[in-house]
Amino acid sequence: MKKFLIRLSLFSCIALLATSLVLMKYGGYIDYFYLKFTTPKQHSFILGDSRSFQGIQPRIVDAELKDKGFELPMFNYSFTITQAAYGPAYTESVKRKMDPDTKNGLFIINVNPWVLAQREKDDFENGIFMEADHPPHNMRWVNMNPNFEYVVKNFNYLHIRALFKQNSELHPDGWMEERNLPKDSATFVGWKQNQYKIYNGFAQRWKKCDYRIRALKEMIQFLEQHGTVVLVRMPVDEKLQEIETNFWPEFDTTIEKLAKTTNVSYFNLLKNNKYKTYDGNHIDKFGGVAFTKDLCQLILKQKNSPNIPHCALPKK
Repeated sequence: MKKFLIRLSLFSCIALLATSLVLMKYGGYIDYFYLKFTTPKQHSFILGDSRSFQGIQPRIVDAELKDKGFELPMFNYSFTITQAAYGPAYTESVKRKMDPDTKNGLFIINVNPWVLAQREKDDFENGIFMEADHPPHNMRWVNMNPNFEYVVKNFNYLHIRALFKQNSELHPDGWMEERNLPKDSATFVGWKQNQYKIYNGFAQRWKKCDYRIRALKEMIQFLEQHGTVVLVRMPVDEKLQEIETNFWPEFDTTIEKLAKTTNVSYFNLLKNNKYKTYDGNHIDKFGGVAFTKDLCQLILKQKNSPNIPHCALPKK
């Protein structure tokens, strides 16, 4: 029995090391979060769900806002809707990932009803959160390379077959590049219909939530100690806009009030549909360049003209 346990331990260590080596070389293709936890502490962040994960590109922020008073480079610490929910765990993970000496960081926070909703497994009174078992919330060490904790806790996120297709790539700056774009209108329409189905399901199962609004306020107040905070609502297809409005009619009013209370900027770009998406929900990598540039210009305009109302819907 002792020999068996020794062999089992040895095999487990070898398997863990081999997996880590593969991730170090090909992690951006086979796991869409791993590199977020192997990079050093950061000064500036993009936070939110898959809309900002794919739609806001750090390299563009770095180019547009170079020498503008922010501590760059920018790092995309967004995830997907499964993991991205504003709550104490997300805030704690940001604290672990941030360089504590940051004074002039830039924090772009993507907001929408879904990242601030109460989900079916949430029980806030008893400290139960649906996202708790997912990264980054289940990670203690977020700056290790290789990161054995991630491999052990989140092995199910590895997609080995994706290495051969390479349809998507997580870049070292945290941005997810989606290369599998629709090649015809029928595919595009089909993907949009799938997004409608997904978010209609959320609308039926999830609830409007004051608790997560308060948690977001706490995150903002922490980040304000280290730099400039910007809230942004990203554009989506008109049908998705309708689903969101029916689910949480007063959402924008709530976020505008939060922005004024915390003295941060809120750019509501929901209805600015000039940016190309590949499924009605996610701005594609080409539209993301234009969107990120435009967002940077709004940030600069607000920075240089602080008397402009913080809560504004820019003209198309």
